[in-house]
Amino acid sequence: MNCSANFWKNGEESKSDSLIDHSIERGANNAKGTGFQTDRDICRRSCFFRQGCKMRLAVRRPRDKGNIDMTEKEKMLQQKLYDANNDAELAKERVRCKKLCQEYNSLPIEDLDRRHALLKTILGESGENVHIEPDFWCDYGYRMKVGDNFYANHGLVVLDGGGVRFGCNVFIAPSCGFHTAGHPIDSERRNQGFEYSYPIVVGDNVWIGAGVQVMPGVTIGSNVVIGGGSVVVKDIPSDSVAVGNPCKVIRRITEEDVKKNWDK
Repeated sequence: MNCSANFWKNGEESKSDSLIDHSIERGANNAKGTGFQTDRDICRRSCFFRQGCKMRLAVRRPRDKGNIDMTEKEKMLQQKLYDANNDAELAKERVRCKKLCQEYNSLPIEDLDRRHALLKTILGESGENVHIEPDFWCDYGYRMKVGDNFYANHGLVVLDGGGVRFGCNVFIAPSCGFHTAGHPIDSERRNQGFEYSYPIVVGDNVWIGAGVQVMPGVTIGSNVVIGGGSVVVKDIPSDSVAVGNPCKVIRRITEEDVKKNWDK
């Protein structure tokens, strides 16, 4: 895999290892295209409400005409608010992926050939020398792209509906998560199952410490170290060490780091 090449294909946005200019329209625009129905209709069908729930009728809200003919998957791919919970196509894709992850996690730990072959089936694109320790879970698989020399320790979770791209020489410590999916702040739409998915991009030569959680729409540059336990909610520039909740840059990586003796 050429890590410096354009990553997103088939009409998707091209990314490099430098920080992207996010042109995502958030806020009020996220509410478009939800196709609201009455609360009673939603209550009758939604898994979020128990049987016998009584709700007052709400006024039907207008749809965004530009989204009427779009499938929920198309909305997801175009970073629009979409219904992931009640859409048969997306649910089928998630079940397929999770069955493959379940199979991967149950393989004998020493059977590297079968594990590597199954990873090729799960991931949308993968380079050479890709190794992920079980347990590993992702939502769709085909929305996850991985460069050469990728290593992830136990407990990696990737919610990849918005697309997740890892560059080359990326090391990920245990219990890390990369979450492209989020939900509206208001409970009305959230309880109906609506969510959004914004892409996550990780550059080359990146080390992610244990327990790090990366949120929707974040880009982490190249030659970066993210300290353990960090929650990354904003972009992290290249050549930096960042840590904290929220994660912030604490210093630059310089030539002096190459000279440091780590022996004790």
